Amino acid sequence: RHVRRFSKMAAEEADLDKFDFVRYDPEVEAAIDEVFPSDDPMDRPDFDPIKYINEYFPSEQSLGSLDQFVQKLRTKVKHLDEDIQNSIRSQTRAGHDGRQALQDAQNGMTELFVRIRDIRSKAEMSEKMVQEITRDIKSLDIAKGHLTESILSLNHLNMLVNSIDSLNEMAKAGSYAEAANMLRAIVEVFEFFSKHTDSDRIKEFAAKIDSVKSMIASKIIGEFRRAFPTAVPDPERCQPSQLLQACAVLDVLDPSIKREQIEWFMGLQLRDYVDQYASVTVDKIDRRYSWFRKALQAYDDNCAAIFPPEWKIAGLFAHRFCDITRDQLAAVFVTRRADLDLKVLMFAVKKSTEFEQYLNKRFNIPEPAKGANLLSPNPEDSAGASEADNIRRAYLKHKQAVDKEKKIQAPEVPKPLADGTFTRAILAVFEKVVDIYIDAVDRQLDALVADANKNFKADLERSKNPDELSDTISSSANLLAVIKERFKEAGQFGSTKVYEDLYRQFKKHLKGYATRVLNPNLPRFASLQVILVQNENVKLTNDEVVVVCRILNTAEYCVELTEQLQTKLKAQVAPEASESINLSEEIDSFTEVAQNAIGLLVRSLECQCDVALQAMAKIRWDAIEEVGDASPYVTSLSKAVTSVVPHVRTSLSQSDKPSKYFTSFCIKFANSFLPRVLTTLYKLRNISGVGAEQLLLDFQSIKPLIMDLPIVGMDSAKQTPAPASYTRMVTSNMSKAEKIVKLLMSPHESPRLFVEDFIKLIGPPVEEQDFQRVLEMKGLRKAEQAPLLEAFHAQVGAQAKDGIAAPQASMKARVSASSLTAAAATKTRKLLDSFASTVNNVSIGGKKP
Repeated sequence: RHVRRFSKMAAEEADLDKFDFVRYDPEVEAAIDEVFPSDDPMDRPDFDPIKYINEYFPSEQSLGSLDQFVQKLRTKVKHLDEDIQNSIRSQTRAGHDGRQALQDAQNGMTELFVRIRDIRSKAEMSEKMVQEITRDIKSLDIAKGHLTESILSLNHLNMLVNSIDSLNEMAKAGSYAEAANMLRAIVEVFEFFSKHTDSDRIKEFAAKIDSVKSMIASKIIGEFRRAFPTAVPDPERCQPSQLLQACAVLDVLDPSIKREQIEWFMGLQLRDYVDQYASVTVDKIDRRYSWFRKALQAYDDNCAAIFPPEWKIAGLFAHRFCDITRDQLAAVFVTRRADLDLKVLMFAVKKSTEFEQYLNKRFNIPEPAKGANLLSPNPEDSAGASEADNIRRAYLKHKQAVDKEKKIQAPEVPKPLADGTFTRAILAVFEKVVDIYIDAVDRQLDALVADANKNFKADLERSKNPDELSDTISSSANLLAVIKERFKEAGQFGSTKVYEDLYRQFKKHLKGYATRVLNPNLPRFASLQVILVQNENVKLTNDEVVVVCRILNTAEYCVELTEQLQTKLKAQVAPEASESINLSEEIDSFTEVAQNAIGLLVRSLECQCDVALQAMAKIRWDAIEEVGDASPYVTSLSKAVTSVVPHVRTSLSQSDKPSKYFTSFCIKFANSFLPRVLTTLYKLRNISGVGAEQLLLDFQSIKPLIMDLPIVGMDSAKQTPAPASYTRMVTSNMSKAEKIVKLLMSPHESPRLFVEDFIKLIGPPVEEQDFQRVLEMKGLRKAEQAPLLEAFHAQVGAQAKDGIAAPQASMKARVSASSLTAAAATKTRKLLDSFASTVNNVSIGGKKP
């Protein structure tokens, strides 16, 4: 700051434009302001001397204090010089003081090192002195520990000798309860000598213990062999309490001895089953399960008191039976595959499912949660294991050990879950024959579809029977009932892949039912496309209407159940396969059948109504002298509608509420018929004023007839309002016809007023083509039409003054878009040219449009 101030003050006495001020970086300026805050303007980095002087001397009068101000600045410069000199001197002294302080620090460090060496030498001397004092104490402690261990070893050795002798005597006397406790004690005592196994004396004791264990194991095994000459124990040789105590001894002996004993017992119990049922066919599978129920009951009666509950022998017995049954069934599936059909297969699956449920209930094992993936179990997941889990794990460990010793390779059949449950313990083998099940389902559904087509007429007659009255074809209910039954059966396999295979069969035969049964049995099916596309005449009889309605109801029924089936299939298959489940194509097939049926009904009604429209076209409307009741063609139209529509509604639904397709039928007919009325109206010629009044009266009778189409022939108590969209559609179409008729009633003597009425009734946008039609319907000659057309052109041109840019091009574009013939188009173009010329010459308010 002193340097900067000095430079700025020096600039006051020098040329300010040439003086180079001392400037620092913004970071340095910020640091200076933080360390030495100042409000003096001269300390600012952007200090401007000229501005500073102008602030002090803003006018000539203020120059009176110039000398005083200069003296003040010089005094400040003097003080700055003194500060700079003092700073320089202090910096010089600071270097000398720093070197002196460094020297003092080095001297202090040297003295500190000397003191540390003295302390270290004294500590080493103290440590040697303590070690000499405690050496004798350590020797005494070690001697005490050795003596204590020797005394314990002698005591344990004495206990071991006495225990071995006692155990030998107990084994010879058959006192297995005491022998079990003594053997546990010997094992625990001998563990004390585990770190002295290299001692000859300890080796001798180990050999004696092994000898006694071997002798006890042989004696226990012999007693079991004598007690069980067959699967049922010999009452004279079997003492359940003694054998139960012997099992307690086996728990203490080597685990392999216990496993061998359990394996022997399992083989003894299942020996007859293996021999008798090795080649029993699948259709007799219930005999297998009956045998096991009897064997399990025999075990509960004769053997349950022999084995400890914690051995879970009954559960292991059941699991071993399931394993053997599964392996035998796998072999039968290979050798007797040709004998399997759907009935036998589903009988076996049902009995196996019931048997697995029986086992789960018998051993208090909960069924797996619905939707669980039974195909990919996790045997390692044993958290929160229950009693059933312990049964299963104990059995698995035992079986794995036996298989390893005998070097038996596990069969390739999928194994049941390793969580104790019996679910799929046997059913897993049926995955090998799922293809047989799917093929059988395919044949069954194909036969149903073929029979439905063959017996269609018989099914239709049954649906008319009062005792079996139905609004659908009975074959559809049969087909969907079989599909539902097969879907339910698939859950017994416990495999999501079965549902995926069934999905393909359902997809195939649902579409087949639509294309092979419903569509071909529609009346006039051979010419259906010609009827619907080219509007060929067709008139259905009452019986044919019933057939069409039954097929329509059946298609609606199939659409609903197919949608439900798709949802249920997606819920059953694996998550990654759910996206591939798509029955939209089959739903579209049934929807197409429904649309064809509706089109056929609509076309049949149209043909009957066309007779009335033809009669309307043949009437001489210029010959009518007075307005009377509705014309005969209206009565004919009403008879056609009232004879067909109630019959269609009744046939489409047996309930009081019509089906959604009846509403669709009404809308489709109205959309087709009303434009035909307007087309017929345009074809009429020479309509007089009275004739127009009669037409208006006729249309006012036709409008409510079509408006009430959804409720024609219904009781007033059951009638419901027609949909708003239907009402708007009918009103829109009929209002246009009524406006044209009203226009026909208007006098044409005043061209301007007639054009105004046309624009008012028809409304914008107005087309010359429509105006020309009205003139032709009135029967006007060309000469009579000319002033009316001229007035129309003038009126339209006047109304379009703000929006018409090129009237000639616009009119030509509209005419070219119409359906005029070539000759009419040529004449119209000439009229348009004349009209455009007239419009261009018209002036409105002194201005041309």
